[in-house]
Amino acid sequence: MRFSIIIPAYNAERYLSECLSSVSLQSFDNYEVILIDDGSTDSTLSLVEDFALRANNATVLTGENQGLLLARRRGLLHAKGEYVVFLDADDCLRYDALEILDKAIKKTDADIVSFLFSREKDFSGNGFNRDKLPEGLYNGAQFELVKEFVCKGRFNNLCGKAIRLSCIDLDATYGAYKGLMHGEDLLQLLPIVDSCASLAQLDDVLYYYRPNESASTACYKSSQLEDIVQVNRRLAEYAARWGDACRSMAILGETNQYFYVLKLSELSDSDDREKEANFSSISAAMSQEYVFSRARRERLRFDNRLLAIALEHNWRSLASFVVHLVEVLK
Repeated sequence: MRFSIIIPAYNAERYLSECLSSVSLQSFDNYEVILIDDGSTDSTLSLVEDFALRANNATVLTGENQGLLLARRRGLLHAKGEYVVFLDADDCLRYDALEILDKAIKKTDADIVSFLFSREKDFSGNGFNRDKLPEGLYNGAQFELVKEFVCKGRFNNLCGKAIRLSCIDLDATYGAYKGLMHGEDLLQLLPIVDSCASLAQLDDVLYYYRPNESASTACYKSSQLEDIVQVNRRLAEYAARWGDACRSMAILGETNQYFYVLKLSELSDSDDREKEANFSSISAAMSQEYVFSRARRERLRFDNRLLAIALEHNWRSLASFVVHLVEVLK
């Protein structure tokens, strides 16, 4: 079997049928579907069970809610395909996605085949793929560029890749990361890239990513900061193993993650007292992780340089001004 499509679902009834329809309409048929109901309290379970009854290639797994990371891991343990494709329950695959991926695998025999996203239902547009790798095969010394992109934080979404199953350590345990909501893709991708030797980058837009303002990463939560610290420590370990260029990129990627949660906080509906507390927590975390001493500010975008200065010196008013100004200028 060529592909295992892994679909974790938690209270996903609103868009799940559309997601499953995009799978059943694939022009390529050598695949299986593994559906994981992660303790849903709505009609998600009945939807996936109904789909499995109508399909001859679907497996349904159920259990208590453990979060996206562990739900995906459960799915991997049941995968039989040569390659794994991850699909979120509110997103869709283009009708010929698997066919195109199969052709790329036959042509390149790459361990990973990476493709592009769209925020449009008709798969038009390419605005979701900033700083993407140029199309082509990356192996040998060129695969180092892939590692640098991962460390930079621009290439970390599991849903944009078909991954050779044998490159995934199925014995690895992630129980300590139960409930992780921010950075779970990067956490899983680091050991995968470490065990791979080649990647084929396609310019085909094969995945519809549904914008969702209520998603777990769309608003600031204090747990996100804790997640970032955990994941960035793992990133630093792999980057050190991969060489100086990756180490430098990882520091940049790590710093940008702190800026990301700061922006979420400042643009949220929280009151000023809560935003002040969030700012102090982010500043303290960066200090404790020695980010200010490790990051090279000249490599940061100008607005992020100002944020770095504001966080290091506890100037929240400057940080708030910069965040809102950039938002207005978008």
